[in-house]
Amino acid sequence: RIRNLPLTGRSLESLPCSQPSKLFYNSSPMDGSKNDSTSPRVKLLLHCECGLPPYLSPHLLSQYFPPDNETVRNHLVLGIEVRDSCVVPVYDRRTGKKPKDRKRRRLEEINTIEKRNNGGNGEDGKVLKCTVDQGKSTKPSGYTFVGRPTFDHLCVPSGYETMSCPTFDLIDSCRSKEPVAVTSSEVALNTPNGYQKLSPKLWLDVARGLEVSDCICLFDQALSSGKRNKKSMERTICWLKEITGNQLDCSGVKFWAAVVGGDDKSLRDHCLSEVLKQKNVHGLALVGIHHIESRNLRKDIMLSTIARSPVSMPKALLVANDLSQMLDAVHCGIKVVGTSLPAVLARKSMALIVDLYGWRQSVGNESENDRKKRRQLDTLPECENSSQANNNRIGTNGEAGCIKLDDEVFVRDSSPFIKGCSCIACVKHTRSYVHHLISAHEILAEILLFNHNLHHLLKFFEQMSFALEAGMMDRFQRHIEAQLC
Repeated sequence: RIRNLPLTGRSLESLPCSQPSKLFYNSSPMDGSKNDSTSPRVKLLLHCECGLPPYLSPHLLSQYFPPDNETVRNHLVLGIEVRDSCVVPVYDRRTGKKPKDRKRRRLEEINTIEKRNNGGNGEDGKVLKCTVDQGKSTKPSGYTFVGRPTFDHLCVPSGYETMSCPTFDLIDSCRSKEPVAVTSSEVALNTPNGYQKLSPKLWLDVARGLEVSDCICLFDQALSSGKRNKKSMERTICWLKEITGNQLDCSGVKFWAAVVGGDDKSLRDHCLSEVLKQKNVHGLALVGIHHIESRNLRKDIMLSTIARSPVSMPKALLVANDLSQMLDAVHCGIKVVGTSLPAVLARKSMALIVDLYGWRQSVGNESENDRKKRRQLDTLPECENSSQANNNRIGTNGEAGCIKLDDEVFVRDSSPFIKGCSCIACVKHTRSYVHHLISAHEILAEILLFNHNLHHLLKFFEQMSFALEAGMMDRFQRHIEAQLC
């Protein structure tokens, strides 16, 4: 159904936009991002579902977020979960085994096909019977994990940066307080076909078959403190040693080690020290940080990890639930932040409207040093006009920084989500139209909201990179958080 929706773009001349070259679904560079390999780039690890971003077919993904777009190329990483994209059925071969007569007769009755005049029945008009091959089973006997190339099997268009992991979070995927059936040799992942076991050896085979450049190693996770938390850390280190010891079988794959430990800072430090002793570890992936309720403790753990690890080793935060957690992670020094926020907000009928560009403007008590840094921003690309974003939060009834489009206040609102936004939803549609789609329970509403939220979130990461480059991350964070209060 998604593939047939009317989202294909028309010619640029027919679009109601004064600057069509800046449209997100155009293959030309968006907003002319500065191409400097030395500049600090913060990347969004987008949580995919079944190997692709939600609501986007491969064609729509490459059309509205093309890989040759500079912002997409610099700030988007597709996160592929093994638990939902690599699970396949296993069939038993039953040659030599004859089913019972009763079962055979039942199969013959089920598979009887009545063929009419031109259907190929016999000369006397009798009904022909077709039975299934009894030597093959049509019902899977189980499921396992098989890694196949992402560009062929998962249909991910070429050109996108990808990263694979067993799961982004064991607790979230299990929908319970503790993972299910975790042993010293394997972990059970919640797949669309129930819980399936994944061992380090099987994970190596999957990583080899996926043909992606970056993989996060198998890990265990626990919320409870004490022995269970310590045991999860020991299993994670044990599996890391087994995977990195056999890395020769996966040449060309960069392995990221998971740092676990729950809310126990000392246990996470011990896990980090054991990880740094291992060879062939390319980067660090912080697991379960979003489960920690205390914001100060989350920041302390991230700062401790950054301080105790080599500067050249990249760090990633697998899950961030909101913009504040993303800001804290980037402010602490993490360069890859994972989230499913665009899809989560789309399913809640919400659209991001945070002003991303007001931090560039001068303030009354601006210091001379900040004034010099701000003048350097004049060389950056021209930004979209979202100055009116803060005035559009009347009647939202939702999270801060968003508007909730199912509110009746938008019935006759003919304005876009954000004035000047170049996403497909804001260029071609209005708030009232999306409100109508939500009221009619049309999936097109969630598709448009997801496109807008992903577009705006990529702009958010682009502006964070500019702020880091200018040394004004504190100012950018204050500007964003002032809108989230």
